[in-house]
Amino acid sequence: MPPLELYSFAYQAMPQSLRVLLVDEDAHSRSAIAYGFAREKVAVLPAASADEGAQLLVDQSIQTVVVNLPGEPGRAFVRRIRSRALVSTVPIILVTDRAERAAGHAAGATDVLDRPAFLRDIVTLTR
Repeated sequence: MPPLELYSFAYQAMPQSLRVLLVDEDAHSRSAIAYGFAREKVAVLPAASADEGAQLLVDQSIQTVVVNLPGEPGRAFVRRIRSRALVSTVPIILVTDRAERAAGHAAGATDVLDRPAFLRDIVTLTR
């Protein structure tokens, strides 16, 4: 798989099509998901932390957010996004444990996928 920096560069170079913010603390998982989006010609901007993701969401034009943070950190990030007026309507896909589905929806996630989520399901939900 290409390095993550390549996905950020490709994100900047892509026209205003679908642009996805991917927030995932695990470098391997982040790279695999970014690669899947790139194969589908979806512009992806990877973020290694909730703080980095929140900043990118403000600085960039984002149409969808994919959050792959476990448990409370993922739900807290979703609540944080929903509390901001400028991005409160952006669709959010939260990947979390099956037992946390209801809590994910309550936090404001548009869709919740169980772990382990299939890459094709993540990509399909962003369209």
